[in-house]
Amino acid sequence: EQWRLIKAGGAGTKAGHTLSELAMEFLQLAQIKEVTRRDYANKIKADILPFFGAETDLKSLEWDNGGREQVMRLKKLIDARGSKEHANRVLIVLRGMFGLAINDLRWMRGENPALSSRFMRNRVETKGHPTIAFDELPEFIATLEEFDSSSLVKSALKLTLMTFVRAATMAQMQWDQLDFEEKLWTIPGDAPGLKRVAGNTEEHIVPLTDGMIQLLTTIRSYNGDYKYVFHTRRQKKLPHMNPSSLNLMIKRMGDERYAGTCTAHGLRALVTTSGLERLGFPYEVIDALLGHTGKDKVRKAYDRTTWLTQRREFLEAWEGELVKCGLRFD
Repeated sequence: EQWRLIKAGGAGTKAGHTLSELAMEFLQLAQIKEVTRRDYANKIKADILPFFGAETDLKSLEWDNGGREQVMRLKKLIDARGSKEHANRVLIVLRGMFGLAINDLRWMRGENPALSSRFMRNRVETKGHPTIAFDELPEFIATLEEFDSSSLVKSALKLTLMTFVRAATMAQMQWDQLDFEEKLWTIPGDAPGLKRVAGNTEEHIVPLTDGMIQLLTTIRSYNGDYKYVFHTRRQKKLPHMNPSSLNLMIKRMGDERYAGTCTAHGLRALVTTSGLERLGFPYEVIDALLGHTGKDKVRKAYDRTTWLTQRREFLEAWEGELVKCGLRFD
């Protein structure tokens, strides 16, 4: 649908290739995840095509024909709306489109009009996801245990606290990914929330502790016939729990005591700090548990370490801390 709208807007009779044609080629050829492809398509439809014109001949957007100045005007227009980070992302899409046209398709000549520079990129202050400190954990868990909410969402939040995978990944956990005999959860490399770059199909493996298996066994007793562990009849648009349910529950816990002070993603920072300072595990073990794949290509070719044994030891030690803080597995 998104491509049809882009294509429909570019049915012109220009001698050269149009911006709409380039958009179609870019969306089809870019090696990116589908969620990113949809995001790029939205930016093309909402910002890029309306500003430049879908039927615009690409020659008029070449560097020597004032293309750079036109890109700068688009950036300033988006900046004026107060959307500086959005402007940065639109420029990334434009840079990719023009790069394809110049380097591969040969539809344009000269420098890339959306070339990055210190004058083009907006500085945007980034803030980490809010979280709690370890000494606040007992009160957080007590509030969680007492909170009157769906047992399914409560179990999902407990498992998030125990495994610290991202909310989207937790919401889409599937029964066939779980091996209770080997005590492993194997998450495919293309699963939502893993933050893999295009072409990286590396799986993320989460060792299952006894507490996790106890929770999952309870869920299987009433949800075991479905594909997704967190299948819910309340959710009509998705076949599983909405990932936002975790943050919504945290927000509502304790009469919204944790609104703005903790998120499901923020719990990853909590366990990182606690793992380093309280439990004394190496950062590499915790980083592997977080699912990061930051090794450069050369190092990765020689370093095949998975830290699986150490990861299991960490999760068991972390579970022990959670139990001391009052976490239950019922």
